[in-house]
Amino acid sequence: MPRWLPRAMLLVRADWLRTYVQKSAGGVFDFSASVLGGLFRLLTIFLFAFYFAVDGPRLRRGLCSLLPPAKQTEVLRAWEMAVDKTSGR
Repeated sequence: MPRWLPRAMLLVRADWLRTYVQKSAGGVFDFSASVLGGLFRLLTIFLFAFYFAVDGPRLRRGLCSLLPPAKQTEVLRAWEMAVDKTSGR
């Protein structure tokens, strides 16, 4: 330790550095959690979109089998309209 730098000054700098590192670590953790959360959300959306695209007809049959026949036609008509409007056919 240099003679011209008082010991109290070194302690103040050490406290400042410790506080800075603690705050930065919390910020890095929050940022990392946000990025990972966003990636997880995107993966979930793409997974469901892929599943609906690949297995849509079976899903539609399964849902309609739970409904009474009168409602099945309404649901199928709405389903086809939604598919036509979103797929650009």
